[in-house]
Amino acid sequence: MLAFVASEEHIEQEIIDYGTAHPEAPFWDFLKLIKPPTPEELVRIQMEIDSEDDDD
Repeated sequence: MLAFVASEEHIEQEIIDYGTAHPEAPFWDFLKLIKPPTPEELVRIQMEIDSEDDDD
């Protein structure tokens, strides 16, 4: 998940730099580098989910 989000958000180098500077950092610290979605993005995501067909 971290690799996917890093490539989507283009923060690969930030993660590499943070890991290099903090080699003892736990994995969870890397998640702090991912910016949370804005309210507008959340609305867009919810609209996409709501528009999907329920074939299940």
